[in-house]
Amino acid sequence: MHARHAALGLLLGVACVVASTSAQDAPPPSAGDPGVASDGATPLPDPANWIVDPDRAPKVWLSKPPIDPDDLAARPEAYATMLATHGLALDLERRSVSVRGSTIHDLTDLGYPIEYPLVTEDGKTHEAVVVVRAKPSVLDACLRALGLRPGAPTALIEKDPLPPAEEIESGATSPYWLEAGYGPVVDIRVTWTDDDGRPHDEALESLLVDVNDDQPLDPLGWIYVGSRYGHYRQGRETVDWFKADVEGDVCAIYLEGLDVCLFERNSLDGLSYAPYTLNGATIPPRSTPVTLRITPRDEFVAPAERVDLGEFYERRAAEKAAEHGEGAPGAGSEGDERADAGADG
Repeated sequence: MHARHAALGLLLGVACVVASTSAQDAPPPSAGDPGVASDGATPLPDPANWIVDPDRAPKVWLSKPPIDPDDLAARPEAYATMLATHGLALDLERRSVSVRGSTIHDLTDLGYPIEYPLVTEDGKTHEAVVVVRAKPSVLDACLRALGLRPGAPTALIEKDPLPPAEEIESGATSPYWLEAGYGPVVDIRVTWTDDDGRPHDEALESLLVDVNDDQPLDPLGWIYVGSRYGHYRQGRETVDWFKADVEGDVCAIYLEGLDVCLFERNSLDGLSYAPYTLNGATIPPRSTPVTLRITPRDEFVAPAERVDLGEFYERRAAEKAAEHGEGAPGAGSEGDERADAGADG
Protein backbone atom coordinates (compact mmCIF):
# COMPACT_ATOMS: atom_id res chain seq x y z
CA MET A 1 0.00 0.00 0.00
CA HIS A 2 2.88 2.34 0.83
CA ALA A 3 4.24 2.09 -2.73
CA ARG A 4 0.84 2.96 -4.14
CA HIS A 5 0.58 5.98 -1.85
CA ALA A 6 4.01 7.20 -2.94
CA ALA A 7 3.03 6.93 -6.61
CA LEU A 8 -0.26 8.68 -6.00
CA GLY A 9 1.58 11.40 -4.12
CA LEU A 10 3.66 12.10 -7.21
CA LEU A 11 0.54 12.24 -9.36
CA LEU A 12 -1.18 14.61 -6.99
CA GLY A 13 1.90 16.75 -6.80
CA VAL A 14 1.66 17.25 -10.54
CA ALA A 15 -2.07 17.80 -10.39
CA CYS A 16 -1.70 20.56 -7.82
CA VAL A 17 0.43 22.51 -10.27
CA VAL A 18 -2.62 23.07 -12.45
CA ALA A 19 -5.09 25.80 -11.61
CA SER A 20 -8.43 24.92 -13.12
CA THR A 21 -12.09 25.77 -12.96
CA SER A 22 -14.89 23.24 -13.11
CA ALA A 23 -16.40 22.20 -16.42
CA GLN A 24 -19.70 23.65 -15.27
CA ASP A 25 -17.97 27.02 -14.80
CA ALA A 26 -16.65 27.11 -18.34
CA PRO A 27 -15.76 30.57 -19.68
CA PRO A 28 -18.36 32.57 -21.60
CA PRO A 29 -18.79 31.48 -25.24
CA SER A 30 -17.79 33.55 -28.22
CA ALA A 31 -20.29 35.72 -29.99
CA GLY A 32 -18.29 35.38 -33.22
CA ASP A 33 -18.64 33.14 -36.22
CA PRO A 34 -19.27 29.40 -35.93
CA GLY A 35 -16.18 27.29 -35.55
CA VAL A 36 -14.02 29.65 -33.55
CA ALA A 37 -12.59 26.76 -31.59
CA SER A 38 -11.28 25.08 -34.75
CA ASP A 39 -8.42 27.53 -35.25
CA GLY A 40 -5.43 25.24 -35.58
CA ALA A 41 -2.92 27.98 -36.39
CA THR A 42 -2.35 28.98 -32.76
CA PRO A 43 0.10 26.58 -31.09
CA LEU A 44 -1.03 24.96 -27.88
CA PRO A 45 0.92 25.86 -24.75
CA ASP A 46 3.51 23.50 -23.38
CA PRO A 47 2.08 21.55 -20.41
CA ALA A 48 5.49 21.92 -18.77
CA ASN A 49 4.67 25.61 -18.36
CA TRP A 50 1.63 25.12 -16.13
CA ILE A 51 1.17 28.10 -13.87
CA VAL A 52 1.65 27.42 -10.19
CA ASP A 53 -0.30 30.35 -8.78
CA PRO A 54 -4.00 29.39 -8.80
CA ASP A 55 -5.10 32.98 -8.16
CA ARG A 56 -3.42 34.42 -11.22
CA ALA A 57 -6.15 35.29 -13.71
CA PRO A 58 -5.62 34.52 -17.39
CA LYS A 59 -4.87 37.56 -19.53
CA VAL A 60 -5.83 36.27 -22.95
CA TRP A 61 -7.53 33.34 -24.63
CA LEU A 62 -5.58 30.76 -26.51
CA SER A 63 -7.02 31.28 -30.00
CA LYS A 64 -10.66 32.22 -29.24
CA PRO A 65 -13.31 31.24 -26.69
CA PRO A 66 -14.97 27.85 -27.20
CA ILE A 67 -18.09 27.07 -29.18
CA ASP A 68 -21.43 27.93 -27.61
CA PRO A 69 -23.20 24.53 -27.34
CA ASP A 70 -26.62 26.20 -27.20
CA ASP A 71 -25.96 27.91 -30.53
CA LEU A 72 -24.63 24.63 -31.93
CA ALA A 73 -27.86 22.89 -30.90
CA ALA A 74 -30.01 25.70 -32.33
CA ARG A 75 -28.37 25.82 -35.77
CA PRO A 76 -26.19 22.73 -36.32
CA GLU A 77 -26.17 23.27 -40.08
CA ALA A 78 -24.06 26.40 -39.57
CA TYR A 79 -21.39 24.28 -37.88
CA ALA A 80 -21.54 21.18 -40.12
CA THR A 81 -18.54 22.09 -42.30
CA MET A 82 -16.40 23.05 -39.32
CA LEU A 83 -17.32 19.85 -37.47
CA ALA A 84 -16.40 17.81 -40.55
CA THR A 85 -12.88 19.29 -40.46
CA HIS A 86 -12.59 17.77 -36.99
CA GLY A 87 -13.95 14.42 -38.17
CA LEU A 88 -17.17 14.99 -36.22
CA ALA A 89 -20.84 14.58 -37.09
CA LEU A 90 -23.60 15.68 -34.72
CA ASP A 91 -27.00 13.98 -34.98
CA LEU A 92 -29.43 15.78 -32.68
CA GLU A 93 -32.39 13.62 -33.73
CA ARG A 94 -30.66 10.35 -32.83
CA ARG A 95 -28.76 11.98 -29.96
CA SER A 96 -25.34 10.81 -31.06
CA VAL A 97 -21.93 12.14 -32.00
CA SER A 98 -19.76 10.34 -34.55
CA VAL A 99 -15.98 10.73 -34.32
CA ARG A 100 -13.57 9.65 -37.05
CA GLY A 101 -10.28 8.10 -36.02
CA SER A 102 -7.66 5.48 -36.76
CA THR A 103 -6.28 2.53 -34.82
CA ILE A 104 -2.75 2.90 -33.47
CA HIS A 105 -1.75 -0.64 -32.46
CA ASP A 106 -2.47 -4.14 -33.74
CA LEU A 107 -1.75 -7.81 -33.04
CA THR A 108 1.99 -7.14 -32.89
CA ASP A 109 1.36 -5.08 -29.71
CA LEU A 110 -0.62 -7.67 -27.71
CA GLY A 111 0.31 -7.42 -24.06
CA TYR A 112 1.16 -3.72 -24.28
CA PRO A 113 -0.58 -1.71 -21.52
CA ILE A 114 -3.52 0.48 -22.53
CA GLU A 115 -4.45 3.39 -20.23
CA TYR A 116 -6.11 5.97 -22.50
CA PRO A 117 -8.19 4.21 -25.19
CA LEU A 118 -8.91 7.44 -27.12
CA VAL A 119 -6.41 10.23 -27.67
CA THR A 120 -5.51 12.94 -30.16
CA GLU A 121 -2.09 13.04 -31.79
CA ASP A 122 -0.96 15.19 -28.84
CA GLY A 123 -1.99 12.54 -26.29
CA LYS A 124 -0.40 9.39 -24.91
CA THR A 125 -0.56 7.51 -28.19
CA HIS A 126 1.71 4.72 -26.92
CA GLU A 127 -1.00 3.78 -24.39
CA ALA A 128 -4.02 4.22 -26.67
CA VAL A 129 -6.22 2.23 -29.04
CA VAL A 130 -7.57 4.94 -31.37
CA VAL A 131 -6.28 8.39 -32.28
CA VAL A 132 -8.95 10.92 -33.26
CA ARG A 133 -8.74 14.09 -35.29
CA ALA A 134 -11.22 16.12 -33.25
CA LYS A 135 -10.11 18.78 -30.82
CA PRO A 136 -11.59 17.64 -27.48
CA SER A 137 -13.15 21.05 -26.77
CA VAL A 138 -15.16 20.76 -29.99
CA LEU A 139 -16.28 17.24 -29.10
CA ASP A 140 -17.26 18.56 -25.67
CA ALA A 141 -19.44 21.22 -27.31
CA CYS A 142 -21.20 18.50 -29.31
CA LEU A 143 -21.93 16.49 -26.17
CA ARG A 144 -23.36 19.58 -24.47
CA ALA A 145 -25.44 20.29 -27.58
CA LEU A 146 -27.06 16.88 -27.00
CA GLY A 147 -28.15 18.14 -23.60
CA LEU A 148 -25.49 16.35 -21.57
CA ARG A 149 -23.77 18.10 -18.70
CA PRO A 150 -20.51 16.69 -17.36
CA GLY A 151 -20.10 15.46 -13.84
CA ALA A 152 -16.69 15.35 -12.18
CA PRO A 153 -13.70 13.03 -12.55
CA THR A 154 -12.30 10.65 -9.98
CA ALA A 155 -10.21 12.66 -7.51
CA LEU A 156 -7.60 11.83 -4.90
CA ILE A 157 -7.79 14.37 -2.09
CA GLU A 158 -5.03 14.77 0.48
CA LYS A 159 -6.35 14.52 4.01
CA ASP A 160 -6.26 17.66 6.13
CA PRO A 161 -4.85 17.22 8.66
CA LEU A 162 -2.66 14.35 7.51
CA PRO A 163 -2.62 11.18 9.61
CA PRO A 164 0.54 10.60 11.70
CA ALA A 165 3.57 9.95 9.52
CA GLU A 166 4.30 6.62 11.16
CA GLU A 167 0.80 5.36 10.28
CA ILE A 168 1.24 6.37 6.64
CA GLU A 169 4.72 4.85 6.40
CA SER A 170 3.58 1.57 7.94
CA GLY A 171 0.64 1.35 5.56
CA ALA A 172 -1.85 1.43 8.42
CA THR A 173 -3.70 4.33 6.84
CA SER A 174 -3.72 6.37 3.65
CA PRO A 175 -3.00 10.10 3.34
CA TYR A 176 -5.74 10.39 0.68
CA TRP A 177 -9.49 10.37 0.32
CA LEU A 178 -11.02 8.87 -2.80
CA GLU A 179 -13.87 10.71 -4.53
CA ALA A 180 -15.28 8.55 -7.32
CA GLY A 181 -16.14 10.17 -10.63
CA TYR A 182 -19.78 10.82 -11.46
CA GLY A 183 -21.94 12.04 -14.31
CA PRO A 184 -24.05 10.83 -17.25
CA VAL A 185 -23.08 7.50 -18.80
CA VAL A 186 -22.53 7.08 -22.54
CA ASP A 187 -21.88 4.13 -24.82
CA ILE A 188 -18.90 4.32 -27.17
CA ARG A 189 -19.00 1.91 -30.09
CA VAL A 190 -16.31 1.42 -32.74
CA THR A 191 -17.26 0.62 -36.34
CA TRP A 192 -15.04 -0.20 -39.29
CA THR A 193 -14.94 -2.21 -42.53
CA ASP A 194 -12.24 -4.86 -42.96
CA ASP A 195 -10.24 -5.61 -46.10
CA ASP A 196 -12.86 -8.15 -47.19
CA GLY A 197 -15.62 -5.55 -47.02
CA ARG A 198 -17.20 -6.93 -43.86
CA PRO A 199 -18.58 -4.35 -41.43
CA HIS A 200 -17.70 -4.52 -37.73
CA ASP A 201 -19.43 -2.90 -34.77
CA GLU A 202 -17.88 -3.38 -31.32
CA ALA A 203 -18.17 -1.72 -27.92
CA LEU A 204 -14.95 0.11 -27.15
CA GLU A 205 -14.50 -2.10 -24.08
CA SER A 206 -14.53 -5.24 -26.24
CA LEU A 207 -11.29 -4.14 -27.91
CA LEU A 208 -9.56 -4.58 -24.53
CA VAL A 209 -8.91 -7.47 -22.16
CA ASP A 210 -7.84 -7.68 -18.54
CA VAL A 211 -4.53 -9.55 -18.54
CA ASN A 212 -5.42 -11.17 -15.21
CA ASP A 213 -8.05 -13.37 -16.85
CA ASP A 214 -7.67 -12.55 -20.58
CA GLN A 215 -11.37 -11.70 -20.73
CA PRO A 216 -12.87 -8.72 -22.62
CA LEU A 217 -13.99 -5.87 -20.41
CA ASP A 218 -17.67 -5.70 -19.56
CA PRO A 219 -19.50 -2.92 -21.47
CA LEU A 220 -20.23 -0.84 -18.36
CA GLY A 221 -20.20 2.41 -20.34
CA TRP A 222 -18.18 5.58 -19.92
CA ILE A 223 -18.87 8.45 -17.54
CA TYR A 224 -18.89 11.89 -19.14
CA VAL A 225 -16.84 13.65 -16.48
CA GLY A 226 -15.68 16.55 -18.64
CA SER A 227 -12.23 18.07 -18.92
CA ARG A 228 -11.34 21.29 -17.11
CA TYR A 229 -9.87 24.68 -17.99
CA GLY A 230 -6.33 25.44 -16.85
CA HIS A 231 -4.01 28.44 -16.82
CA TYR A 232 -0.90 28.08 -18.96
CA ARG A 233 2.09 30.17 -19.93
CA GLN A 234 2.33 31.02 -23.61
CA GLY A 235 5.50 33.04 -24.02
CA ARG A 236 5.10 36.04 -21.72
CA GLU A 237 1.33 35.77 -21.58
CA THR A 238 -1.00 33.73 -19.44
CA VAL A 239 -3.62 31.83 -21.41
CA ASP A 240 -6.68 29.84 -20.37
CA TRP A 241 -7.61 26.70 -22.29
CA PHE A 242 -9.21 23.29 -22.22
CA LYS A 243 -6.78 20.84 -20.64
CA ALA A 244 -7.82 17.94 -22.89
CA ASP A 245 -6.85 20.03 -25.93
CA VAL A 246 -3.38 20.59 -24.48
CA GLU A 247 -2.83 17.08 -23.10
CA GLY A 248 -4.56 15.24 -25.95
CA ASP A 249 -6.13 12.52 -23.78
CA VAL A 250 -9.85 12.01 -24.41
CA CYS A 251 -10.85 8.82 -22.59
CA ALA A 252 -9.28 7.25 -19.49
CA ILE A 253 -9.29 3.70 -18.20
CA TYR A 254 -6.41 4.40 -15.81
CA LEU A 255 -7.77 6.81 -13.19
CA GLU A 256 -4.94 9.10 -12.16
CA GLY A 257 -7.04 11.97 -10.84
CA LEU A 258 -5.71 14.74 -13.10
CA ASP A 259 -9.14 15.86 -14.48
CA VAL A 260 -7.95 16.01 -18.09
CA CYS A 261 -10.10 13.50 -20.02
CA LEU A 262 -13.70 13.86 -21.18
CA PHE A 263 -14.58 10.26 -20.27
CA GLU A 264 -13.70 7.73 -17.58
CA ARG A 265 -14.68 4.07 -17.63
CA ASN A 266 -17.66 3.33 -15.40
CA SER A 267 -15.51 1.27 -13.03
CA LEU A 268 -12.97 2.00 -10.31
CA ASP A 269 -10.76 -0.91 -11.36
CA GLY A 270 -8.43 1.63 -12.98
CA LEU A 271 -7.41 2.84 -9.53
CA SER A 272 -5.97 -0.56 -8.74
CA TYR A 273 -3.56 -0.39 -11.66
CA ALA A 274 -5.38 -3.30 -13.27
CA PRO A 275 -3.48 -4.06 -16.49
CA TYR A 276 -5.45 -3.77 -19.70
CA THR A 277 -4.21 -4.65 -23.16
CA LEU A 278 -5.53 -5.21 -26.67
CA ASN A 279 -8.00 -7.96 -27.46
CA GLY A 280 -6.46 -10.03 -30.22
CA ALA A 281 -9.87 -11.39 -31.20
CA THR A 282 -11.38 -8.00 -32.01
CA ILE A 283 -8.69 -5.38 -32.59
CA PRO A 284 -8.50 -4.29 -36.27
CA PRO A 285 -5.15 -3.89 -38.04
CA ARG A 286 -3.00 -0.86 -37.36
CA SER A 287 -4.08 2.38 -39.15
CA THR A 288 -7.59 1.06 -39.84
CA PRO A 289 -10.04 3.99 -40.30
CA VAL A 290 -12.76 3.72 -37.66
CA THR A 291 -15.81 5.68 -36.58
CA LEU A 292 -16.64 6.07 -32.90
CA ARG A 293 -20.35 6.49 -32.15
CA ILE A 294 -21.08 8.12 -28.79
CA THR A 295 -24.67 7.87 -27.52
CA PRO A 296 -26.09 8.69 -24.07
CA ARG A 297 -27.54 5.98 -21.87
CA ASP A 298 -30.45 6.62 -19.54
CA GLU A 299 -28.06 6.29 -16.63
CA PHE A 300 -26.39 8.73 -14.29
CA VAL A 301 -23.65 7.78 -11.86
CA ALA A 302 -24.49 9.75 -8.73
CA PRO A 303 -21.87 11.41 -6.51
CA ALA A 304 -20.73 9.14 -3.70
CA GLU A 305 -19.29 9.92 -0.30
CA ARG A 306 -15.51 10.08 -0.17
CA VAL A 307 -13.79 7.00 1.23
CA ASP A 308 -10.36 6.31 2.64
CA LEU A 309 -8.14 5.26 -0.25
CA GLY A 310 -6.38 2.56 1.76
CA GLU A 311 -9.68 1.04 2.82
CA PHE A 312 -10.81 1.09 -0.80
CA TYR A 313 -7.74 -0.88 -1.89
CA GLU A 314 -8.23 -3.44 0.88
CA ARG A 315 -11.92 -3.89 0.09
CA ARG A 316 -11.26 -4.20 -3.64
CA ALA A 317 -8.51 -6.77 -3.07
CA ALA A 318 -10.88 -8.84 -0.91
CA GLU A 319 -13.61 -8.62 -3.54
CA LYS A 320 -11.26 -9.75 -6.30
CA ALA A 321 -9.99 -12.62 -4.19
CA ALA A 322 -13.55 -13.73 -3.49
CA GLU A 323 -14.44 -13.55 -7.18
CA HIS A 324 -11.42 -15.65 -8.07
CA GLY A 325 -12.34 -18.24 -5.48
CA GLU A 326 -15.94 -18.43 -6.62
CA GLY A 327 -15.11 -18.68 -10.30
CA ALA A 328 -16.64 -16.30 -12.82
CA PRO A 329 -17.14 -12.75 -11.49
CA GLY A 330 -20.54 -11.14 -11.75
CA ALA A 331 -20.60 -9.33 -15.09
CA GLY A 332 -21.51 -5.70 -14.88
CA SER A 333 -22.29 -5.72 -11.16
CA GLU A 334 -20.07 -2.76 -10.37
CA GLY A 335 -21.58 -0.62 -13.08
CA ASP A 336 -25.05 -1.52 -11.83
CA GLU A 337 -24.13 -0.46 -8.32
CA ARG A 338 -22.68 2.87 -9.42
CA ALA A 339 -25.34 3.82 -11.95
CA ASP A 340 -28.74 5.19 -11.13
CA ALA A 341 -31.43 5.51 -13.77
CA GLY A 342 -32.07 9.18 -14.25
CA ALA A 343 -31.71 12.28 -16.33
CA ASP A 344 -28.64 13.15 -18.35
CA GLY A 345 -27.19 15.61 -15.92
